[in-house]
Amino acid sequence: MAFIWTPEPTEPLFEGAETATEVTLSIAVAGDPEAIPPSLPKITAYQISGSNSLQLKAQIKQDDTKITLYFADFEGALPILAIDYQLVDTTVIERVYRFEDLPDQKIQVINYQKDPSSPKTLTLEVTATDDAGWSESASYQIIVRADYTPGKNKLLEVLAS
Repeated sequence: MAFIWTPEPTEPLFEGAETATEVTLSIAVAGDPEAIPPSLPKITAYQISGSNSLQLKAQIKQDDTKITLYFADFEGALPILAIDYQLVDTTVIERVYRFEDLPDQKIQVINYQKDPSSPKTLTLEVTATDDAGWSESASYQIIVRADYTPGKNKLLEVLAS
């Protein structure tokens, strides 16, 4: 007996840039309408694994037949590792780890480095069981890719000031 998973677990549940916001993802399970006797599966467990930075961003709600994940944003999933810079008219190279730590003076950026482990992947394993004890699991992936545009724009803003 097979359950009907919506969406089917053959494609990523989400694949997009780290700049995505307000992402809501749902997985539902139902019984096969042609099964005799009819099956009424309920979600009995789920396990989330993979990127810790993505796990911390996920808000999860579950009821008997549906599980919903909500991500307000993916900010920090692929963090800045370092920004190397030097003040204009100096030769000393300094390093910071956040845009907020860059000085107010004119600077020259030497290196801007983001977490190179793109994409970050989260795997959600959902298990459902029906009244007869039949159990089935489905696995879904959430894939977040780096987007350097916000960092580039922030650097241009800092350099223009």
